[in-house]
Order: sequence, then C-alpha cells, then structure tokens
Amino acid sequence: MLPLRTILERVERDNPGQIMEVELERKDGRWIYEIKLLRTGGSLVKLKINARDGTLLDSKERDAARSKDAR
Repeated sequence: MLPLRTILERVERDNPGQIMEVELERKDGRWIYEIKLLRTGGSLVKLKINARDGTLLDSKERDAARSKDAR
C-alpha cells in the first residue's frame, strides 16, 4: 500500500484545489483512498484511488453552485 503522503502529492499535482477529506476504506478486498477536494470555482471533486498502486478508479465532480440552485 502506498503512503498517504505519496497519494496526496499526486492528487495535488494533478488536481488543483484544497483537499477537504481523506478516507481509507476496504472494498471488495482492496484498499481505496477516497479523497474529496474543493476546486477554486467551488466545485467538489470526489476521487477514488487504489491504495496499492495509486491508480485513479473513479472521479466525480459536483458543482456547488448548481447544487444550491436545485434545492
């Protein structure tokens, strides 16, 4: 498993924004880092990263302004 610092360095390099939350979960027999970050424009990005090799498994982005308008 890669250290959290290594994962965060990669995330910060490839995804500009502020990291808000980090979780380490075991799903389907593998460890996954789930990282939420806030981009400059206000959108929230949720990344799922394989803790073993650092590959990006999933990425979802939600625009905070649109989410408020939908309420």
